[in-house]
This record gives sequence, C-alpha cells and structure tokens, in this order.
Amino acid sequence: MTIIFSDIGGVVLTNGWDSHARHRAVLFFELDQDEVNHRHDLYFPLLELGKINLDAYLDAVIFYKKRPFNRNEFLEFVYQQSQTLPDIRDVYLTLKKKYKVKIFALSNESGELAHYRYRKFHLGSLFDAYIVSAFIKLRKPDPDFYRLALDLAQKEPEEVIYIDDRPILVEAAQKLGIRSIVHVNAAATWGYLEQALAAQTSP
Repeated sequence: MTIIFSDIGGVVLTNGWDSHARHRAVLFFELDQDEVNHRHDLYFPLLELGKINLDAYLDAVIFYKKRPFNRNEFLEFVYQQSQTLPDIRDVYLTLKKKYKVKIFALSNESGELAHYRYRKFHLGSLFDAYIVSAFIKLRKPDPDFYRLALDLAQKEPEEVIYIDDRPILVEAAQKLGIRSIVHVNAAATWGYLEQALAAQTSP
C-alpha cells in the first residue's frame, strides 16, 4: 500500500455546503427552509457533477426572486462555512514523511468550492492528486469514480486504502475490493493507518 485515498469534507475540512450550512444560511438570511431544500435537492447533484456552475445553482436555489441581500454577501457566507478539522492534516503529513505514501483527495464538490478550498487551505501541500466530482463528471458512490481514481493512481484495489466519514461511501469502495475505513476522529484514523503501514514495512 503506497497510496491513501481520502475524502475532504468531514475528514480534512468541514463539509463545504451541507444541510447544516444551509440551515445556518436559512436562519441568517431569513429564507424559507422547505423551499430552499426542495430547490437544492433538484440542483445540487448538477452542481457537484459540474453540469452547472455555482452562479447557476444560486440563480435556481436562492436568487430566483428578489432578495434583500446580494450574491456576493451570500457567496461569502457559503465560503465561510469551510473550516479545518483538528489534527488529521498532521496525521497525513506525518505518514507521508515516515512511509513515503501519496495521498489522493476524492471529493464530491462543486468546481468553484473545490478551487476555493484548495487555495484557502493549501491543500496542494497535503494531497498529491485532487479528484473532484465537478472535474470528472462523476459523483461518489458511483463505482466509476473509484475506478477512475485507481486508474489515475495506477494501482489495484488492494494496493490502496480509502478514508471517508460517510459509511455509505466507504461501503461503495469496499464493494470494489478497496480496503476502506470510516473516519471518526484523527486518533482512530492515525492508529489504523500507522498499524497498516508499519506492518507492511516490517522485516
């Protein structure tokens, strides 16, 4: 095992635009939550698949009628929802240095949010490849998403390990023979990866 596949949202960073973030937006901007959620459910898959951009998503979900706030105010709120999660960055950097592993990001995100998070949180120093749904037009748990990641890594399923905070996405990877674990916290993920990597380097 020389490559780790890792989700971003819920592992390295908070989720970029999940139900909790939308609920905070509904309260802050005094929106109709049912209306926002209904429109979001229709358009968000298109956003994450890169079939529409963030402006088109906002036109359909928020700015389909006149609002007392502008697009830039709302966008700034969206971007502010992204925060670093504790410790896991140090875990990954330590493993990269100690075992010379590479780490590929596998993320369901819009293109604009992915670019923002990549720059804001200096993810280029952490990830060796950045595989995002909006760039490849595939969303997890589509098996082809994982297959493409394996092809890019030039690895067989048993040669990588996948980390994600969502059990359903872990299950999808496991069905392809990829060793996968559910990320709960940095300490548990460190323990699992350290044991797995140390075992394969022992004489």
